[in-house]
Amino acid sequence: MVIDFTDFKKIVKDEVIDVFDHTLVLKANTPHAKIQGLTDNFERILFTEYQPSCENLLVNMLNRIQLKLPSYLNLNNVRLEETPTSYAEWFKEDN
Repeated sequence: MVIDFTDFKKIVKDEVIDVFDHTLVLKANTPHAKIQGLTDNFERILFTEYQPSCENLLVNMLNRIQLKLPSYLNLNNVRLEETPTSYAEWFKEDN
């Protein structure tokens, strides 16, 4: 066994699910941040330094997970799905 699935699942929950689930993610300098009542309509808003595209969110999530993994572990690939046919993938071998 490389890592107990329960441990990995907790890392993903803490670093990805709890941060991004049901959250409006906007680039910090977007003019949308100034919309009156924005916080009234969205329970959680996260402002990022990057454009929150699927690809950039994937890299952010990947980094969050990797920081919490034991040092002897490395991720080989990660996939973030927006819909069943729209997704971003990251492969270690490509980097």
